[in-house]
Amino acid sequence: MLNMSFKKYAKLLGRRGGRKRAVNLSPERRSAIASLGGRARAESFRLAKRIDENFLYLNAVLEIKSACERSFAGDAQDLEFLKNKK
Repeated sequence: MLNMSFKKYAKLLGRRGGRKRAVNLSPERRSAIASLGGRARAESFRLAKRIDENFLYLNAVLEIKSACERSFAGDAQDLEFLKNKK
């Protein structure tokens, strides 16, 4: 028996089946399948970019929030200082 793993056999058989299927499909059908794959890939890239943009926006909002909290904390300390001074 050949010294091949199950994974290699499955890969080999899958390749054979895929080629056989492609031969049996019409050129129009192969083109339609490829077009669907291309659209799915483009949509995946678009969504990944959108997710990255959302995280950049979230980081900007959190940075502004943090800056505002630091600013208002300083104002509150100044007010307490003035109240205690009187």
